[in-house]
Amino acid sequence: MPPPAPDELLVAVGSTNPVKVEAARAAFAQCFPTRRVTCYGVPGVRSGVPAQPVGLGETTRGAMNRARAAMKKARATKAWAPHFSVGIEGGLATSAAAGGVVNGAKKNGRSGLASGPGLDCVAVMAVLERASGRISTSRAASFGLPPLLTELVRGGMEL
Repeated sequence: MPPPAPDELLVAVGSTNPVKVEAARAAFAQCFPTRRVTCYGVPGVRSGVPAQPVGLGETTRGAMNRARAAMKKARATKAWAPHFSVGIEGGLATSAAAGGVVNGAKKNGRSGLASGPGLDCVAVMAVLERASGRISTSRAASFGLPPLLTELVRGGMEL
């Protein structure tokens, strides 16, 4: 990999999912309109949380872990360290109508999936800046799962 051009911004994404890589590229292109943004997926990055994160805290922790792991792995395996790394994690939370985000307590056999009106899908993006070591997070809009899907998830299905 040749050195980045002076106007190029390198971004490592803690996933090889093309939708996540493109989402990161589009976000950085909006934030840095005068730079050429190059995003690349980093394979084998783990979140350190369950496959189905429950609650905003666990989902945020997974995104942050992915951003840190992507930076570490990219720095070790690429010729040029990225300027930023990104972790994107999706999870579940009890519906705001049901009293807010779950706290991870064991309920109905699934950790944190309380019985009640419904579940929301949540997504968190964590961005790590190499130069400062600072990490920041943002939550995307959430949406409620349909009742049938909510019951399947509460019964053990991974979303």
